[in-house]
Amino acid sequence: MKRTAYLGSPLLLFFLLLVPTQSWAQADVEAYTEFYAQDNAAQKLTMGEKFLQDFKTSTYVEPVFLTVVTLHAKTNNWAKVMDYADKVEQIAAGMKPANKAAVYSQGMAAAQQSNNDAKVISFGEKVIA
Repeated sequence: MKRTAYLGSPLLLFFLLLVPTQSWAQADVEAYTEFYAQDNAAQKLTMGEKFLQDFKTSTYVEPVFLTVVTLHAKTNNWAKVMDYADKVEQIAAGMKPANKAAVYSQGMAAAQQSNNDAKVISFGEKVIA
């Protein structure tokens, strides 16, 4: 009887911990699917920023992050583009180097549009690195 209790308890605990993980992963996929399907740029920005706040460890952080930065650049919201370019390592640390360079390039262009020479140099150095 003791053997059953010793073996059954870890299995029960495993299944109890597995259920929230699956539901969280499902919420992650659903949020990304809704974000991807959205055609309205303003709503897509709102959904993307909410996604980045709610699902920090999602596998979809990189494409959502890139889309949000690009949409801010298209709407000439230079302050947000520079803010996101500053936060690449915090929000999307595992981002591919080529995508990081693209974000830093957008940040550099935004800094140039804002006449912020210090940021232009800072982002330019990160693009080269």
